[in-house]
Amino acid sequence: MAEEVYNASTVVPWAIVATIMVNGVLGLALLIALLFCLGDVTAALDTPTGFPFIEIFAQATNSNAAATAMTCLILFLLIASGSGVMATASRLLWSFARDNAVPFSGHISRVSSSESFLQNSATPYGSS
Repeated sequence: MAEEVYNASTVVPWAIVATIMVNGVLGLALLIALLFCLGDVTAALDTPTGFPFIEIFAQATNSNAAATAMTCLILFLLIASGSGVMATASRLLWSFARDNAVPFSGHISRVSSSESFLQNSATPYGSS
């Protein structure tokens, strides 16, 4: 993937560092906001749902409907990011297979001629 980037030896490390920094700042902001909204810690930890963040949403909004909507938003984001992770993992596996660095490289590195799809490298990750 990095070989497709112009001047990859300098651009890719900077992109990695920038990603870590931005996500660190956003994660800290999320943690601070969550701690400010945290009501009863015992109720959040002993919630019948088993997921304290749902109880924190319910306590912060005083509404089960709003807590459900916020939880659905998080679930949607998790599902959307899952497809990106799957695409990245299959492309990484294909790159290793192309360089004969994994077992069954000949099978995994084949690309479908009709669709230009990396099916053999995507199959281990649940794609069909």
